[in-house]
Amino acid sequence: MKKLLTLFLAMTMIFTAAAGCGRRSEKLVVLLREQDDDAIEVYRGLTERYVKETGVEVELRTVGESEYENALSEAEANGEMPDIFCVTPGDAAVYAEEGLVLPLDGYIDSGAEEELWTALKDAYSFEDSSGEVKLYALPKSFSVDMLAFNKDIFDAAGEPYPKPGEPYTWNELLAVCQRLTRDTDRDGAIDQWGWAGGLPESLDSFVYTNGASYLNDDGTKVNIESAEFVEALQFFADLTCKYQVAPPEDTGLQCWLDGRAAFYPCGTDDVASFTDPDSFAYNWGFCGWPAGASGKSTAVIEASAFAVSKGTENPEGCVELITMLSTDPEGQRLLCGGTGGGAARIPNIRSYAEGEFSETIETGELRYGDNHEIIFSCLDRAERYDGVIPERDLISGGWRDEFLKCGYSKLLSGEVTAWEYCEKAASAMQSALDAAKGEQAK
Repeated sequence: MKKLLTLFLAMTMIFTAAAGCGRRSEKLVVLLREQDDDAIEVYRGLTERYVKETGVEVELRTVGESEYENALSEAEANGEMPDIFCVTPGDAAVYAEEGLVLPLDGYIDSGAEEELWTALKDAYSFEDSSGEVKLYALPKSFSVDMLAFNKDIFDAAGEPYPKPGEPYTWNELLAVCQRLTRDTDRDGAIDQWGWAGGLPESLDSFVYTNGASYLNDDGTKVNIESAEFVEALQFFADLTCKYQVAPPEDTGLQCWLDGRAAFYPCGTDDVASFTDPDSFAYNWGFCGWPAGASGKSTAVIEASAFAVSKGTENPEGCVELITMLSTDPEGQRLLCGGTGGGAARIPNIRSYAEGEFSETIETGELRYGDNHEIIFSCLDRAERYDGVIPERDLISGGWRDEFLKCGYSKLLSGEVTAWEYCEKAASAMQSALDAAKGEQAK
């Protein structure tokens, strides 16, 4: 992140208004990480409103996902950090440690802070030099990796639906998957699967619910040879190679879309694809991930947030603007489908999510899967649910990629055991982690 990079691709929009109302008039520069045209229009509208209300000039630059890190790195290297920019939890931690982002405590309204989901607030809160925990960013957008189930398959088999508030154990999940894996046309080949989650992204929930992790607590050592990690990986692989309740790793999504899979891991940013009856003509809902040794159903959360540069000349104005971009009710309605038929995002603010957003789902005005409240439970780490930021988003570098380069397909086919796989992957991951740490220190 600290290297000088030359690519800086951005679409620039400048909003101006007559200064007045006693507000400071310095121009604010916002570097927005966004490539969805509809979302850009929402943020543009909110920014225009802010300019009109405050008289503060704002330059809004939007940069796509793949170019954003380069653009921000170049701005930093040139001493031209934007007043407001987007960060992942890992980015925020680095910038907070280096004193490059503004702690929001003392600027943000306490009511706005109370509206934040627990898991997201924790993801952007860090200790300062005095040991005091402070909030350094407000959520922009996020996706919760949930478990979806096909209600039609359950109905046809007479299988009870998963109960909200009572996540399966691993063995209970396996038993249900075995009952729902079938040769429906009796041609001698399985054509309906219990589980369709062989892709590596769905492994993380099994790891974290079992009390395991990829790295140790301070993020300096690879930890995949622990008994808890190996156990989680072996069960995950056994769903495919031993119990044969999952299709080959590259066909799970298609099985789900064809209505031939009972369970499918999906991010909440994928939901819009399943709410269109023309593309997915099945009844479905959410259920909790199966709980491992921790006893908690654990969902992985991928998030982006708005942060304020410590060097800004207008901290109050910046915090006011990011509060609007993050929590404005009308902006949230537009971003989350409250004014249309399909939800694109889960709301950043709890009161809107649990109130109006949920009401539009219940009335059918907003199409969504059943049991959406489980998502809220994961975000708030309530009762038997938890939501975690994956370590791959906390510590950058290719160390997590190395995990998948050691014959992942052989793991799912049963050619190697989880222990053999982890033993082989650990050293390559550690080398990549050490390199990433060294790069981060530059």
